Formats: sequence, C-alpha cells, structure tokens
Amino acid sequence: MLDIATVTAERLLLEFNTKKSVCIAFGPRIPQSLPLLLLGHKQIEWRDSISYLGVTFLSGKHIEIDCNIIKRKFYVACNCVFSNCYGISEVIQLQLQESYYLPILTYATPALNLSTRQLKEINVCCNGVYRKIFKFHQWESVKSFICDIGRFSNEETAIFLSYGA
Repeated sequence: MLDIATVTAERLLLEFNTKKSVCIAFGPRIPQSLPLLLLGHKQIEWRDSISYLGVTFLSGKHIEIDCNIIKRKFYVACNCVFSNCYGISEVIQLQLQESYYLPILTYATPALNLSTRQLKEINVCCNGVYRKIFKFHQWESVKSFICDIGRFSNEETAIFLSYGA
C-alpha cells in the first residue's frame, strides 16, 4: 500500500512529509523487531503512542487510550478555575468547573472504548472537584450528593456516576 501511495504521489507531483507520519502496532503478536517501512523513499518511525485528534493511543495487544493526558488537561482546567474563584459561591464555582472540565472528560468518549478502570479514574477526577468545592473529606462518598443536587442529568455525563465515588 505504501508503494502504491508513493507511486501515485510521484505521478501527482506530491511529496509526503514523513516527519509527520508515524506507525504504531496493535495486536496480540507484535514482533520484537518491527519492519522498516518507507513512504516516498523515506523511513517512517515506529512509536509506542500516537496522538490523533487530541486522543493519545497506546501500542499493545489491544487499542488503549492514554487517560493520563486527559486527567492532566482536566486538572489544568480545574486549577485555572479554582485560582480565580475566591469568594464566589459554591454553586457558581461548580458551574464554572463543569463548563471547563466536562468537555475535556467527555471529548470523544462515545467513540472510545474506555475500560472500567479508566472510567473509574475519570470518575475520581470528577468527584474530587465536588469534594474540594463543598469541603467533603477524601473518604466521604459524593455520589448521592451529586444526585441530590441534580447534576449529571444527561446520558453523556451520567456515565461517570455509574462507576462509584
């Protein structure tokens, strides 16, 4: 396929940018030594992870998403809001937090096959915001509190509640 793409590009006077092209391997039998792949007579680099449309995929037996990057983006957004919310009511803080962090946590989730463990990790992030705003202790569950105040009413965000507090 790469040879056909190279020939077609040459006919159309196009050139591939191999610095922006990478390969990643998925599957149960990934060899120790991966074959050399050429595109436009230039080598394509093999990587352990790739980022595509803001989602980082990890090489392995199965396609897996790197949730650490999602969590980092989440904490950056939350800390930005917290640093500018002194003296603001808890309800307003919560609305600001949700407007910033929910798009980060739910971006592309319908298309991603997140594991139960990954969904729990994301849920922990979400619950931490409630604990900080409403001054819950780390050992206290916020699940019933979140339901009682009417949060997560739509299906897209309710996914986090189903994995405990």
